[in-house]
Order: sequence, then structure tokens, then C-alpha cells
Amino acid sequence: MTTEISKGRRITGWVLNGLVAAALFMSAIGKISGAEQMQEVMGETGIGDYLVLLGTIEILCVLLFVIPKSRSIGALAIIAYLGGVISFEWSQTSAPFAGILLSVLFWVGLYLREPGRFR
Repeated sequence: MTTEISKGRRITGWVLNGLVAAALFMSAIGKISGAEQMQEVMGETGIGDYLVLLGTIEILCVLLFVIPKSRSIGALAIIAYLGGVISFEWSQTSAPFAGILLSVLFWVGLYLREPGRFR
């Protein structure tokens, strides 16, 4: 049983997924380039020494999602990474708004593009 997905729904899903991927990519660039603000914020949390590693992982997740043959693995990697973001934010006694927002946007985008996978 296949259901036809409207073009608008598919585009909306891609836009949501693209926004999340772009946010992760920009975050990764900030970490890898050693942006002063990123170093200051992450240094306070105790993970300042791992910025390049975290940025590299973020870029790999996004690249896996963007490449069509590895899109499923990339989606899982992004979801796992965002789960780590949420748990880290909670461990720092701050509300994990950014991680939850990005996760919800990403899941909604996946559902809009491929609702059959969620049944």
C-alpha cells in the first residue's frame, strides 16, 4: 500500500530537514574554526578541549544525511547527535530548548517526506 505524498508536503519536509542540517553545519564550523564565543561557552561547560572533535562529528552527520545513498544512516546519526545535545544540556542544569527544537523539526521533516516509514 503506497500513499501519494504531495509536492508541498515533500518540499516542507526537505526545508525543515535542511534547516536542521544547516544549523548543525554552522555550529560545526564555529567549533572547528575556534570561534571565540563558542570557545567561551563550551569552555565553561568543560568540553572546550573537544570542540574540533564535536565539530567534525557534526559535519560527518550532516554529510551522511546529504549524500543520497547514506541518507538513512545520516538521519539516525543526526537524531543520535541531537539526543546527546539534549542530555548534555540537561546535565548542565539548563533547559534543552535548542536540542529539543532541532529534534522536533528534524522528526517532523522526516515524517512529512516519508510518512510510510512511521506506520
